[in-house]
Amino acid sequence: KVIKVVDYGAFCELQPGLTCLLHSSEISWSKKNVSPNKYLKINQEIDCVITDIDKDKKRIAISHKLAKENPFENFEKQHPVDSVLKGKISNIKDFSIYVNIEEFGIDGLLHANDLSYTSRAEDEIKKYNKGDEIEVKVLEIKANDQKIKFGIKQLQNDPFDYFKDKKVKDIITVKVKSTNSKGLMVSPEEGGIELLIKKNQIA
Repeated sequence: KVIKVVDYGAFCELQPGLTCLLHSSEISWSKKNVSPNKYLKINQEIDCVITDIDKDKKRIAISHKLAKENPFENFEKQHPVDSVLKGKISNIKDFSIYVNIEEFGIDGLLHANDLSYTSRAEDEIKKYNKGDEIEVKVLEIKANDQKIKFGIKQLQNDPFDYFKDKKVKDIITVKVKSTNSKGLMVSPEEGGIELLIKKNQIA
């Protein structure tokens, strides 16, 4: 039974005279920075798993989230690595986008470097807005750590595949796209990627 709610968790009574702390990190699988007062109320009865008993210090550790199914494990069963699915952008930071999968109530990380093969990460991330629905590919799942990694560029053909059958000293034809102080920016006939020919390699 919840008897007191504080910023860092809730004090729960297992039986009269026996109280322990339910830490905020053990309340929810999907929310890491949980506000306990949004989830718990005084006198509410909740299921918990006892995770540790320290008789010397007279402390008992409990977890509410362990009493429920791990949504990250369920996600992995239905959407293993390399799966493609849709989600909604829940938050955007400098170099990362968080994609919410509503069905499971969890967020996955989409790093800016996984948005495009050819565009700069800082330019590409500006094209997205909170609330946008996007299609992503599952790159990595760590259910025990509650982490999922997504990618968008992995849904496209990697332009570097152009070089799969090439070797050093092969001659290729390229088109000049632009010039700068460093040299020439060029693109192979198939396009999709820009390469630099340094000034000292032009002539």
